[in-house]
Amino acid sequence: MQETLRPTSENDLLNEFETILTPASKGKRFVNGLIDYILIGFVLGILIQIFNGLSIALYGNFLVRYLIQSIFIVVFCSLEEIALKGKTIGKLITGTRAVNEDGTPMTAQTVLIRSLCRVVPFDGLSFIGNGWHDRWSHTIVIDERK
Repeated sequence: MQETLRPTSENDLLNEFETILTPASKGKRFVNGLIDYILIGFVLGILIQIFNGLSIALYGNFLVRYLIQSIFIVVFCSLEEIALKGKTIGKLITGTRAVNEDGTPMTAQTVLIRSLCRVVPFDGLSFIGNGWHDRWSHTIVIDERK
């Protein structure tokens, strides 16, 4: 992660530095979400074909489909962000990363909370503001290239 460092006091230039985090732009956040949801849909579609025991009639039920998709999104996004240390495939492509608001790496618990928030209806549109999954989990998506 590339960080901009600035001394916090003139008296101690060598020991104290403040990390300046650059939030990812709304455009990058949109591209991240688009790439990630295309990937999630693709992988989920393959799994449904592999486990064809899920009857089309059962999966056709809105509540069952929402429950299956929600569980998959939570598990997939959590494993992805834990394994890639705050990144998803979309974030790898755009050079962004999710971290705690103070810039520290997320814990597995924070990643899980963040992933659970993603299944709240209309969270996908909340990126226009700050993203509910970011606000509720106290995280931020930063641009690593700045």
